[in-house]
Amino acid sequence: EYHTVFFANFHVPLIHHILSCITFSEIKTFDDGTNNINQKSIMYENKNISATSKLIRKLMGRKYHKDEILKLDAKHYTLFPNRTNIIEKTEGIILVHHNGLPDTNNGFKKVLLGTVYTDALKNKEDECVFLQHLQRFIKKEEVDIYIPHPRYDSHQFNGVLNVNSEMIAEDIILEYL
Repeated sequence: EYHTVFFANFHVPLIHHILSCITFSEIKTFDDGTNNINQKSIMYENKNISATSKLIRKLMGRKYHKDEILKLDAKHYTLFPNRTNIIEKTEGIILVHHNGLPDTNNGFKKVLLGTVYTDALKNKEDECVFLQHLQRFIKKEEVDIYIPHPRYDSHQFNGVLNVNSEMIAEDIILEYL
């Protein structure tokens, strides 16, 4: 016996069969990508089920179908709380919290991902000249955040937030959203 059953794909027959084989107190669902808000997705399709098919399903022990699940769904967790959802009882969830980095660029942040410059240049002697060019580029383009390559984090640029972290670049960027 289960108190709460969570799933995303309420339209999938396997889910209907599983629900028919267990006992539970409530159903809660969550987004299946954007299918819940895309009115052209398979979730919005209403298939006509023949009487024979309904009888076979019932004989196989299937008690739940898409429409019953939609009625029983106590709460649907969504990443898109301001969009119309196929399920009415929604609760928005936030995956990323915005930080306090000053917003001077109308919501946009320019991020420069670094590399191992000595690997990218033909001559190691060119590194100093290249870093000077890069510093001018950062200033001219008003770059907000510089994320160095993990193997090349010894250089700090002026006029930009230099991030020193053990995290991968994607996770660092998510932290600044």
